[in-house]
Amino acid sequence: MSTLVSVTPRRGAILVVEDRADVRSGLAQLLEFHGFLVAEAGDGQTALAHLQRRDEVIALLLLDLVLPGDVSGRDIRGRMLAEPTQADIPTIIVTASEV
Repeated sequence: MSTLVSVTPRRGAILVVEDRADVRSGLAQLLEFHGFLVAEAGDGQTALAHLQRRDEVIALLLLDLVLPGDVSGRDIRGRMLAEPTQADIPTIIVTASEV
């Protein structure tokens, strides 16, 4: 386990990927209230677009596994792990479904 002395601080936004607007908005507001930069995505395609932008640094991903459309949370994480520039972005799974 890393100690605080050996951890390199991350800079950038927290990407909240959640299809339910009320949950997404609530998480974003809570994080912004505590001083974090937040980007939001309500579906997988929008999340992938955020991850591919070069002018936006994502430091952490809050990811719902069940999303509308063709791209699920599992798909997003799989694509991230296959992309060297995204594989090390910490990801917290936030879902109401059984996994």
